[in-house]
Amino acid sequence: MPWGLMGSGLLWAGLDESFAFHEFIGANTPVLRDSTLTTYPDDLVVLSYLCIAAAVFLYYLPAFRSRRLPILVLVLAACCQTAGAVGGGFNFQGFQEEGAEVVGALLYLVALLLYAREDSHM
Repeated sequence: MPWGLMGSGLLWAGLDESFAFHEFIGANTPVLRDSTLTTYPDDLVVLSYLCIAAAVFLYYLPAFRSRRLPILVLVLAACCQTAGAVGGGFNFQGFQEEGAEVVGALLYLVALLLYAREDSHM
């Protein structure tokens, strides 16, 4: 059941966004701080979050596959989150990084609620 794991991931993402855990981890971990792979060391922390989220998504994909609307909204949410991360990193003029992240988070919630609604009708 994806609820517990996905809910925990969303809770961590919200706390991380509020308290900037990824920035603290990136700046205080020598391997990340000294890396030349990215401009900012916290980018590697966020990339690890993406890898974990992708693994969870792929694991639960069979559960969502039979429910087309929740999976569509879930993919749209991931696109918003990615746009927020990429847009913030490139500092596109006029791009609202935080807005894209909030829309993505709301769409994640909608996807989970749609999944639960369809699951309760089965």
